Amino acid sequence: MEDRVVDLLKKVFPKEQDSITSETSSQTLSSWDSLKQMKIVLLLEEEFAVEVPDDLVAELTSVELILEFLNENA
Repeated sequence: MEDRVVDLLKKVFPKEQDSITSETSSQTLSSWDSLKQMKIVLLLEEEFAVEVPDDLVAELTSVELILEFLNENA
Protein backbone atom coordinates (compact mmCIF):
# COMPACT_ATOMS: atom_id res chain seq x y z
CA MET A 1 0.00 0.00 0.00
CA GLU A 2 2.91 2.33 0.74
CA ASP A 3 4.12 2.08 -2.85
CA ARG A 4 0.66 3.04 -4.11
CA VAL A 5 0.59 6.12 -1.86
CA VAL A 6 4.08 7.16 -2.98
CA ASP A 7 3.06 6.70 -6.63
CA LEU A 8 -0.05 8.79 -6.03
CA LEU A 9 2.05 11.61 -4.55
CA LYS A 10 4.36 11.43 -7.55
CA LYS A 11 1.34 12.15 -9.74
CA VAL A 12 0.49 15.21 -7.66
CA PHE A 13 4.11 16.43 -7.49
CA PRO A 14 5.64 15.42 -10.84
CA LYS A 15 8.59 17.82 -10.54
CA GLU A 16 9.59 16.37 -7.16
CA GLN A 17 9.24 12.68 -8.09
CA ASP A 18 12.83 11.85 -7.19
CA SER A 19 12.44 13.19 -3.66
CA ILE A 20 9.15 11.47 -2.79
CA THR A 21 9.62 8.58 -0.36
CA SER A 22 7.84 7.02 2.60
CA GLU A 23 9.22 9.94 4.65
CA THR A 24 7.58 12.63 2.49
CA SER A 25 5.33 15.18 4.18
CA SER A 26 4.05 18.70 3.74
CA GLN A 27 7.14 19.74 5.72
CA THR A 28 9.53 18.19 3.20
CA LEU A 29 7.82 19.41 0.00
CA SER A 30 7.57 23.18 -0.28
CA SER A 31 5.04 22.89 -3.12
CA TRP A 32 2.56 20.97 -0.90
CA ASP A 33 -0.21 23.55 -0.49
CA SER A 34 -3.94 23.42 0.17
CA LEU A 35 -4.79 22.88 -3.49
CA LYS A 36 -2.39 19.95 -3.72
CA GLN A 37 -3.82 18.65 -0.43
CA MET A 38 -7.28 18.50 -1.96
CA LYS A 39 -5.93 16.76 -5.06
CA ILE A 40 -4.21 14.17 -2.86
CA VAL A 41 -7.44 13.51 -0.96
CA LEU A 42 -9.47 13.16 -4.14
CA LEU A 43 -6.95 10.72 -5.61
CA LEU A 44 -6.84 8.74 -2.35
CA GLU A 45 -10.62 8.43 -2.37
CA GLU A 46 -10.57 7.25 -5.97
CA GLU A 47 -7.59 4.91 -5.69
CA PHE A 48 -8.54 3.24 -2.41
CA ALA A 49 -12.35 3.54 -2.54
CA VAL A 50 -12.52 5.39 0.77
CA GLU A 51 -14.18 8.59 1.88
CA VAL A 52 -12.04 11.05 3.80
CA PRO A 53 -14.15 12.91 6.37
CA ASP A 54 -13.96 16.70 6.03
CA ASP A 55 -12.37 17.07 9.46
CA LEU A 56 -9.46 14.80 8.44
CA VAL A 57 -8.65 16.35 5.06
CA ALA A 58 -6.18 18.85 6.50
CA GLU A 59 -4.54 16.23 8.73
CA LEU A 60 -3.36 13.85 6.00
CA THR A 61 -0.08 15.67 5.50
CA SER A 62 2.46 12.86 5.22
CA VAL A 63 2.82 9.40 3.75
CA GLU A 64 2.84 8.05 7.30
CA LEU A 65 -0.44 9.74 8.25
CA ILE A 66 -2.08 8.73 4.97
CA LEU A 67 -1.08 5.10 5.57
CA GLU A 68 -2.46 5.22 9.11
CA PHE A 69 -5.76 6.52 7.77
CA LEU A 70 -5.90 3.88 5.03
CA ASN A 71 -5.04 1.04 7.41
CA GLU A 72 -7.93 2.09 9.63
CA ASN A 73 -10.44 2.76 6.84
CA ALA A 74 -9.65 0.74 3.73
